Amino acid sequence: MPASIWTRSSLTEQGFTGWVPWSDHRTAFNAVPLEAGGVYVVVRTDAEPPTFLEQSAGGHFKGEDPTVPLTALTANWVDQASVVYIGKADHGRLRERLKEYASFGRGNRIGHQGGRLIWQLADLPVSRVAALVTGLIRDDLIEAPPGYLGAADEYEPTVG
Repeated sequence: MPASIWTRSSLTEQGFTGWVPWSDHRTAFNAVPLEAGGVYVVVRTDAEPPTFLEQSAGGHFKGEDPTVPLTALTANWVDQASVVYIGKADHGRLRERLKEYASFGRGNRIGHQGGRLIWQLADLPVSRVAALVTGLIRDDLIEAPPGYLGAADEYEPTVG
């Protein structure tokens, strides 16, 4: 996969929107539709190798410290990487998933340890977050097949 597809301009062409700094994320996430599912990315704005913090800002979910040794962070860094995290959320969960991720990064005990390494990036506050909404489902448009009496997760909903 060519590195050029992992740039802000290429991701924007693919439909990613927002591009807000983490410092502005709280109000920006409220613009994501409640019924949305999708993909979100965190992109560094600096092409230089990062400075890592010795201690993670992430929450200690289930008592586990998310901090990784600096030697491991440095050894696994990909030169000139800009995308530092890619996350996904099912339909109706994108806004909530973004908020959970940010809450984990503020030190709260949230079960969102995927992408926990970004909370040791010193320049994270100026990094950008963007989302691609991949689906909107309205509850009033989802119908079970006629005569269906089983569990909701046992059939493909008809949307229309």
